[in-house]
Amino acid sequence: MGKLTAQQKEIINYGINILKPRPILTGSEWADEHFYLSAESSAVPGKWKTHPWQKEILDAMTDHFSQIVVLKKPTRVGFTKMLNCVHGYFIDQNPSVQLHYQPTTDEARGYAEDEAEPMIRDNPRISKLIETPNTRGRVKKEKTVKKLYPRGYWEILGAESDRNFNRRTAKVVSGDEIDTWKKEAGKAGDTITTMMRRTSDFWDRKNIIGGKPVGAAYNPEVELDDGVSVVDYWFQRGTQEYRHLPCPHCNHYQKYEFEDLLWEKDKDKNEKTIKHYPNTAHFKCKECGEKIYDHHKRWMDKHGKWVSENPDAISDGIRSFHIWAMLSYSPNVTWSNIVKEFLDAKKNRLKLKAFTNEVLARTWEEEYTKIDVGNFNNHLEEYQAQVPDGVLILSAGVDTQDKRLECEVIGWCKNERSYSIEYKIFQGDTTKPEVWLQLDEYLKKTFYHENGGQMKIFCTAIDTGGHSTQQVYEFCKPRFVRRIYAVKGAKTIDAPITPRLASSVKVKKGGKIPLFMVGVNMAKDVIYSHITTEEISAGYMHFPSGENYNAEYFKQLTAEKRAKDGRWHKTRARNEALDVRVYGYCALFIASVDLELLSHRGPMMFTQISQRKGRRTISKGIQR
Repeated sequence: MGKLTAQQKEIINYGINILKPRPILTGSEWADEHFYLSAESSAVPGKWKTHPWQKEILDAMTDHFSQIVVLKKPTRVGFTKMLNCVHGYFIDQNPSVQLHYQPTTDEARGYAEDEAEPMIRDNPRISKLIETPNTRGRVKKEKTVKKLYPRGYWEILGAESDRNFNRRTAKVVSGDEIDTWKKEAGKAGDTITTMMRRTSDFWDRKNIIGGKPVGAAYNPEVELDDGVSVVDYWFQRGTQEYRHLPCPHCNHYQKYEFEDLLWEKDKDKNEKTIKHYPNTAHFKCKECGEKIYDHHKRWMDKHGKWVSENPDAISDGIRSFHIWAMLSYSPNVTWSNIVKEFLDAKKNRLKLKAFTNEVLARTWEEEYTKIDVGNFNNHLEEYQAQVPDGVLILSAGVDTQDKRLECEVIGWCKNERSYSIEYKIFQGDTTKPEVWLQLDEYLKKTFYHENGGQMKIFCTAIDTGGHSTQQVYEFCKPRFVRRIYAVKGAKTIDAPITPRLASSVKVKKGGKIPLFMVGVNMAKDVIYSHITTEEISAGYMHFPSGENYNAEYFKQLTAEKRAKDGRWHKTRARNEALDVRVYGYCALFIASVDLELLSHRGPMMFTQISQRKGRRTISKGIQR
């Protein structure tokens, strides 16, 4: 027999790799022995080392017994890297067809490029098995989101479309940040259920899901609705396992909650806290009473154990785990830093919500109480100029009614603190041109800033709902260059405040116009947090003393409440002031306004007043 060519040797080695028996390793054993982290997506690239709390979860994700594995987690604890380990395991150790879902197709491509490609490159056990695509024989999509290997493939998809579930069968399916997914993929029904059906043909199927919980807690006694966290729903259906850690002084095991985290404080004679000392953060052992500090954390985790609060769920094949940031190994997530973040977050509802979801890995139940309109008297002020000092830019929102247009000009400061500048109502039939001419002239108006400069309205969003849709299109089309946008409220509760791309709609008189589907539900979440901010800080709303900012205005501004399904609903007939404020807020996002950047550059001025010297005017009168 002649000498083998290099190609023949490669084919033989490829066949040997398929037939060669592999040692039976658990997921954590395989990761510790074979997995490497890539520099592009890891702060500490190199050999993987499983943290003690990760071991049992990784093993459950790769065993033959757990059909569904759920991780209810905070941000930045390595869940994505754990999924990478799992997919590597099912490429090398137990070759299987795998599907991985991200919230959208764009994010799926991002994951493929930022996580999957570097992972394949830096892990020899994986890279030698993945087929290298060639330009002639493989489409570009397969190069980025579909990885082929002996006895299987790994496909990375977006969960927003039912097309990405159709005609696909796999033994292993995973999903990341599932509370940010659309609740229904196309018309196929519940997205997670649709995803899990991909594995129904396999006795040893594996469905792995996780993410931070976003939404209300699941209550088994109440009908499941759109406002409930999907992560929490599946966690409660599973074994509900929490990490119990030993005391470093007496070895007593207990579950550590955020409420158990203590720190020193100074109090006045009335027992009111006047100063906090976050650097003293510690827990106390419930058995011996000794203090436990952050530097004990790794020893405690090494000797910790998972304890189930719903062990019967194991018979259904559902294992679920909860971890919060107190066990994070990140150098920036110490117990002291958790306290500092909490002290900052508790001043603002949205920050506290983010802290609850992303640090504590808990659901957030909105508490919408009826607002006393009289409280807004404390927000009424006598401005020293049309536009008070601190305002960086002006936006406007316009609500369209059959017989009138309502418009508010809002001045925005750093951290979304705002000043209502002026509220105008233009009476007239909105199917006729006269009222639109009035609005056009008003949107050209010049406003005088307290620092002596002049400002114009930078961006405007106009509602296309109601019976005057075509009139709004015709008004906005020639004025798009003035950043006057046609908007429509999105129907879904989790729609972003502004879409990545505008829709294109036809105008009856010819041509097309961009239409922005704005996430009014999400915008109202933010506006409500602004309304309920009582201290002059981020989000605080200032109003001028004047006839248009009266009791009726504030009743309209607070005319809706958020139901448990996550949607906002009217509590009175008229809510125009709230709608106008929402559109003015959305206009900032459509125009890509960066308030933080503007706070360093200074207000967006139109011209300067003659007595003010030393200012430079650029770009045809726009002053920086």
